[in-house]
Amino acid sequence: MIVMATDTRPPVVYLRAFSADEVAARPGRVRAVMARTEEEQLGRAFGVIGPFVAVGRPGETLPPVGAARLYMPDTGWDQAVLELVREAGLILLGAGTSAGIRWEIEQVTAMVPPEKIVIVVPFGKRGYEEFRSTAGGYFPRGLPAWGEGPARTRLGLRAAVYFGLDWTPHFERFDTRVRATVEGSCFRCLLNVYRQNGIQLPGTFPVAVDERAVDG
Repeated sequence: MIVMATDTRPPVVYLRAFSADEVAARPGRVRAVMARTEEEQLGRAFGVIGPFVAVGRPGETLPPVGAARLYMPDTGWDQAVLELVREAGLILLGAGTSAGIRWEIEQVTAMVPPEKIVIVVPFGKRGYEEFRSTAGGYFPRGLPAWGEGPARTRLGLRAAVYFGLDWTPHFERFDTRVRATVEGSCFRCLLNVYRQNGIQLPGTFPVAVDERAVDG
């Protein structure tokens, strides 16, 4: 994998249902980032921690733009995924209810410190509450309820959940700000994730400035 050969930091590993790729392939809706998919924006937001990688869909010939894809063997793929999890500097979990996602969550919560786990939510309240009911038991302090408030931006990745050092969960909506972007929302809503992982962010970020200018 070229990206991990040239960037030796522990990777940011994106684990999700392959069907979520269609959501994260949505283009940006703010002028400054409209050419970048939401998955690309995730990579830019968390590239300050490490190279952004994901397990590729078996048989795909043209991977989506965003995370560098790692393709697992037909046999022993589960051990390969676990090795990737062990190496990770941060795990992004795409919320979902499939058996595969539940297995990944079970492994990640057993192996990875809470400050190195972020759940990204590719659906709205109804889907999230189903996910919360299905997967909440894997997390020592459960998962928080959906954050209320009207959606003001049509994002595919709607929200994120991160955890304190004692597994206290925190829910952050991405879509309640006019013309918000995934990239800017990560920087704005997940500051504690960066701090807990020893990342010092600059005082301003171009996307966050663009959002304020548009909203104001």
